[in-house]
Amino acid sequence: MLEYMVRIMVVILTSPFIFSTVRADVNVLVIPKNAKSAFWNIVDKGAQQAGNDLGIRVTWRGPGSEDQRDAQIKIIKYGIRKKFDAIVLAPNHTTAAAHALKKAVENGIKIVLIDSNMASGYHDCLVESDNYKAGQTAADHLALLVGDDGRVILARHIQNNASTNDREQGFWNTIKSHYPGLEIVADPYVGSTMGSAYHAMSSLLDKEPAVDAIFSVNGIITQGTLQALKSKGLQGKIKFIGFDLNPAIMDAIINHELDATIVQDPFRIGYTGVKVAYKLILHEKVPEKIFTDTILLTTENYQTGKIQEFLAPHLSYQK
Repeated sequence: MLEYMVRIMVVILTSPFIFSTVRADVNVLVIPKNAKSAFWNIVDKGAQQAGNDLGIRVTWRGPGSEDQRDAQIKIIKYGIRKKFDAIVLAPNHTTAAAHALKKAVENGIKIVLIDSNMASGYHDCLVESDNYKAGQTAADHLALLVGDDGRVILARHIQNNASTNDREQGFWNTIKSHYPGLEIVADPYVGSTMGSAYHAMSSLLDKEPAVDAIFSVNGIITQGTLQALKSKGLQGKIKFIGFDLNPAIMDAIINHELDATIVQDPFRIGYTGVKVAYKLILHEKVPEKIFTDTILLTTENYQTGKIQEFLAPHLSYQK
């Protein structure tokens, strides 16, 4: 009996994951595109959960909006000064932070990208949704809603943002190659805030009153576009596919103000990013790219069991 108890104690004391004790010698810095939005708040929860499960320190620090490139670079430099073991970065530009990441790598810091790719080669792994495929899915569903002919607006985000650029390109290419009767009459960059999206889309709807459908490529633009449609009494009258999910977007689905939205798994993106970073710190091999799940949420399927199973934790993290 004594020998048995000794063996149990050895297993407990030597296992790194039995307790959630923080290892002070492992520090991971997570830098989102935007530290304030609902999507990134869920990414943070995923990252922190991974830190708890692995017993490592996870620090979350990000800019106030997705167009603040210099702010991200300053945070990377902070990570270098503080000698973090790894940086998990959601780059808000395809090239802007390249020099800072180069310096980080030169200082022995492991780099994992989440949500968006970069043109530089300073990262070991990218964790993201398959954004090009998500854009294709949006195009196919929009064509199903509108039919063979129609006038379409593609509400873009900001230039050189890889994730939304991929969604835009997937949507654009699919419409052009598979649905020649659908005409993209406008494809403006509407900005990085709900306010900028609202003003841009309000103005555009005045110029293009005979539009049949809209696709917006992230949650902020989706909410800004919803506000623009409501201000003109057009909600539910123009077919509308959005991206991402929060309580306001869920309400729009339930109330038939939004026909569909592509839902990502931000918790898994954050969790996997930190988990991969830890593997790199331990000098373990990791894949170059990891895709996390997305689903098409519609006014017809949102109450089905499989969809509810996917959505339940997603919405609970935003409370």
